[in-house]
Amino acid sequence: MLSDILGAQGNAIELLYADACSPICVVDSEIKIIWKNTVATQKMAALNLMDGIFTLLPTDVMQTVIQRLINGFDADVMDGERQYLHFVPIKNDGVFIGAIIMFMLSEEGNELLTKDKADRLVSTITRQTREPLTGIFSSVGILNRNIEDKSKYTEQCLKSITKNSYQILRGNLVLGEYLQYSYGCSTLSLTNKNISDFFIGVCVELENMMPSDIKFSYNIPNEGYVMAVDTEKLILVLANIVDNSCTFRNDENMSIILTVKYTGNNIIITVEDNGKGIPKEILPKIFAPYYSYVSKEIPFAGFGLGLTVSKLIIGHMGGTIAVSSEQGKGTTVAITIPNHRVAKSEMILRNRFTMTINNRFSPLTVIMSNSCDCPEM
Repeated sequence: MLSDILGAQGNAIELLYADACSPICVVDSEIKIIWKNTVATQKMAALNLMDGIFTLLPTDVMQTVIQRLINGFDADVMDGERQYLHFVPIKNDGVFIGAIIMFMLSEEGNELLTKDKADRLVSTITRQTREPLTGIFSSVGILNRNIEDKSKYTEQCLKSITKNSYQILRGNLVLGEYLQYSYGCSTLSLTNKNISDFFIGVCVELENMMPSDIKFSYNIPNEGYVMAVDTEKLILVLANIVDNSCTFRNDENMSIILTVKYTGNNIIITVEDNGKGIPKEILPKIFAPYYSYVSKEIPFAGFGLGLTVSKLIIGHMGGTIAVSSEQGKGTTVAITIPNHRVAKSEMILRNRFTMTINNRFSPLTVIMSNSCDCPEM
């Protein structure tokens, strides 16, 4: 109960906003979500995470908002062109203790952005990138098949075109997933799976595409354990984490170990590497949207959304993700997902083409193209 935290103010907020037709949540002084109304739960998946507000807005914007709230002022933020956030500070004896956050914009500016409209918006944005890439990949394939005596320079050019096209496709995939969560239109397509077979299949593919200077191994108990998962989203999470390990690898004796454990109520996945590690001052920022760590060795480290999306997906599944790292020694990512199954009537059928994990345009291949060789067209 919100009243247990905020007293009479909390009770009044619940009575006023519980049945509101717009998503509304309440955060504490650290902008951690402590309450949300029914509409927020249904339409804004990001709000199911305690720190979900931080996944919706850039770090610098949040810092400005927090400062205004501490000083006792309301704050208004436009998240892109479609979503409007209104922050109202809550104070107790003049001390800032939290805020009410209202999501209040639509396409026209006076009507809530519906799930259908948001879904169409995201589809339009991602399709505008994918369609030109189809022509590029087809052209590269035709050139590869029809140029008999390719010079070394020609081969390098074709590989470069393929690599850069995959980078665009990768950004499109991650950005599309992030926009779906930002606009509250992401859904889980849950099916009951033999989770051991699923992880072994993914790991075999990862092992096959791994760079030759990286030793990849896995430890997965073969127990026929069945639970409900969205396989495509979980593959996206695993690929993002393993790709980060590959990107920030050491020059010698680099190894990555993926381990799965069952604890009855939960499944625990860990990805451990002995790579470069994450600097202590960078670690608190790694889940922030659009934050990308750039170093001299790796001048372009990505779009800064991979871990953000991974945290949103795992939170949507009711789980948690944590990262521990020591610079120069390596990084460990630990994911915990609660075990549950769904009845056939509860399963959500995919309304899009579901790609197998070894397809050259599957999420696994697309994400790993950042650090591994791209498939030939």
